[in-house]
Amino acid sequence: MKVSKLNSTNEAIVAIPARIGSTRLPRKVLLEINGKPMLHHVVERCLEAESVDEVFVVTDSEEVLESLKKTDANALMSDPECPSGTARIASVIDQIPGNIIINVQADQPVVEPELISDIIAYNLDGKIIYSNPIGNYAKQLICTLQTGFSEY
Repeated sequence: MKVSKLNSTNEAIVAIPARIGSTRLPRKVLLEINGKPMLHHVVERCLEAESVDEVFVVTDSEEVLESLKKTDANALMSDPECPSGTARIASVIDQIPGNIIINVQADQPVVEPELISDIIAYNLDGKIIYSNPIGNYAKQLICTLQTGFSEY
């Protein structure tokens, strides 16, 4: 499905929560795949989505923040005590523009850009499967990208 860029009233942002303290695979977001950190692959794939205006990585790590200087992503720091990726994004929601926010996990290096654009289109068409208005920022929806999106 080809989706054109959104107008400023429906700006679509990808937010990638990137925690350095993974317990099962420590530092996994910075592990190299084909010469660059996994997180960089995720950022690049998200930026390839035609409907995405910007990508924000939300992290608790200065090391991740430094690594992102080699990408076209925006970076925001969050509290390391956030209990989940969605909570990490919600903690900085007032710093993220747009009203459609797609939550893509930092360990999805082969995420399909077309899938992200399709989710944005579904949201605009009122067909979104899962979205959360966040606190006082009800104009902003966080749509969590799940592997195995059944409508795709």
